[in-house]
Amino acid sequence: MLASKYWGEKGEGKIITEPGDLSVTALKVKCPAKCILLTDNNMLVFGPSENMDDKSARIFQLSSSICGSAIQAGIINEQEGGDVLLHLCKGREAYISSEQNGIKSNAAGGSTAAF
Repeated sequence: MLASKYWGEKGEGKIITEPGDLSVTALKVKCPAKCILLTDNNMLVFGPSENMDDKSARIFQLSSSICGSAIQAGIINEQEGGDVLLHLCKGREAYISSEQNGIKSNAAGGSTAAF
């Protein structure tokens, strides 16, 4: 799966990466207001990672919806949206299912990369 992310004050930049490519470690992503409604509630989220300390509660499998993950982690709210600074990191052994802030995530096996 190829992932495209935009950055810059007006979203003028673009980075294209392959899963597991950690050469770019941080991306700024703009999540729109009411993104759950805009996606017909079709935001797949896998995680957070299995170890539920404060940091791990915000680590999601790379194939997860960025905005859905940010809402679930409490970084932004669904009504207002907002900017999210996404940090790529090494994948985890497992991701758990949980429900927070109106987003229910799915459990998943390990992955090579995460955010």
